[in-house]
Amino acid sequence: MIVVLVLVLLLAPAYAVTEAELDKRLYGSVSVNQTDEYDFSLNETSVQEYVIRVHVLNIQPQKNSPLLIVIKQQQHVLSFEVPAIINEIISHSNVSRTLCPISVTPDKIATLIIGISSFTSEPIPYMVRAEWVRNFD
Repeated sequence: MIVVLVLVLLLAPAYAVTEAELDKRLYGSVSVNQTDEYDFSLNETSVQEYVIRVHVLNIQPQKNSPLLIVIKQQQHVLSFEVPAIINEIISHSNVSRTLCPISVTPDKIATLIIGISSFTSEPIPYMVRAEWVRNFD
């Protein structure tokens, strides 16, 4: 039983969870052995609704080794790959997505989670930024 537990712990990929702030560039690298997750607490008391734009840059893009981005909100999940390949011709290594508005109340903190992973054995460096879009109409 203990041997099985030790093997599971040794074979499990490293999983880093980081508390993050909006409007800050975050750098890291991921591989099959390393997954990163950024948790954002949205609790500005003067705001009723957040609109967030997530920017992801794959610093060393390769068509066959994409980053997988998974964005989790309370009632929504969005996933995409970077680089984004269009018609197998055009490759975009810098990709942005605007999320559905996130409602907040004074008594409830909303959370936004951005997970970054890859299935490649070599580390892939990236930059991610969750930007608060003010005056979004």
